[in-house]
Amino acid sequence: MRIPLEDPASKKGGCVMSKRMICGLVAILVLILPVSDVSAAEMLPEGVTMVVLKESAAPHLPGVAKTRLVELRMAPGAKWPHLIAESGFCTALQGKITIEVGDKTVTKFAGETWVMKKGKRVTAYNRGTVEHIQHMWLLIEE
Repeated sequence: MRIPLEDPASKKGGCVMSKRMICGLVAILVLILPVSDVSAAEMLPEGVTMVVLKESAAPHLPGVAKTRLVELRMAPGAKWPHLIAESGFCTALQGKITIEVGDKTVTKFAGETWVMKKGKRVTAYNRGTVEHIQHMWLLIEE
């Protein structure tokens, strides 16, 4: 459908779209455009950043539509309580991270790899003095 931007009956031109139409179009765009590279549903706390590095189809993994490589960075003192949205595995590249899952606490150091399971509520802390960097391979279900 073509929306005329000029009034054909007027020699002056001008917009015939009403303010209501413009507001409606803006509302639709807000609903359909992605908000974030990683998660539109969740805001990251101060000192925590995530960037998608790579995404690939995963036809060889039953039940998995694609894999996504994400880099997580946490500044010293950062705290991030969250729900794990996708299963996958992580590798610490720099610094250390302390992870609380229920009544269990574990600290992972650079070079260590671990598994994360979808649906777990965790709190991650960088209690170190350097930025923590890790790569996460997420398994995005079909």
